[in-house]
Amino acid sequence: MKRAMCVMLVLGFVPIAALADEEKDAKPANPALEILKKVDAACKALKSVKYDVTGSADGAMAARFGAFEASIDASGRVSPNQRTPGKYKFDVKFTLPGTTEPIHLSGGTDSEVFFVVHHKDKTAYEDIDPAVMGQAAGVLPRIMIIEYLFDEPFSDEINGKQQELKGSKTIGGEDCHEIHVIYQAEGAPEATWCFSKKDYLPRQRIDHYTLPNGEKGTVTKTATNVVANPKFADDDFKLKLPEDYTKTDDFAPDIFPRQNPR
Repeated sequence: MKRAMCVMLVLGFVPIAALADEEKDAKPANPALEILKKVDAACKALKSVKYDVTGSADGAMAARFGAFEASIDASGRVSPNQRTPGKYKFDVKFTLPGTTEPIHLSGGTDSEVFFVVHHKDKTAYEDIDPAVMGQAAGVLPRIMIIEYLFDEPFSDEINGKQQELKGSKTIGGEDCHEIHVIYQAEGAPEATWCFSKKDYLPRQRIDHYTLPNGEKGTVTKTATNVVANPKFADDDFKLKLPEDYTKTDDFAPDIFPRQNPR
């Protein structure tokens, strides 16, 4: 009987010892990575989004980026070979580096007709050819947080070299997780992200740059008043010509200096 008890005890300890070894070898859970997976799923669930966004730069990037404040309505997923969603509308004020007077633009498309409004000239440019927007065709990719509607929103972050949960941060009254990411791509700037603890959608991205001469700087985008999956009417993405404005199907002239379109 005693020998049987000894055998049972020995057999009983085998799996316990094995489990202990497995636990020792297992990688500790990375809370930042788990949050990023929830963020990825939350963004993939979006079919449309609206939000306000600001952009700014400091350090070595201040002379290259300038600043902006904008509102964006967008509908439709963005595939990896696209730059913008199928339907969008934006209103933005840019302040270029070294200037104080903002450049005010509005633009958008219902996926059939494209338009841009140069508010300083009180002129709207509209046509079925997206080239009618001129330089403004490149505005949305610069100001939007593309991850909201991108088909592969956070794969680069999830598969990055390092993801670290830094703590919490409040963005526009929203309590957020703050996560720092080092990417796999050689030369890619590191980024510090803030994600709402409520809906897991992005609220801020800070890109950290180091220039070839060693100077450092950051570019920050901050989103507030985020609305997930809003219902848009059919004409929400069409041009609504302000009073006293002129409309033309001519292509819009350049509004940014060619050497620095931001």
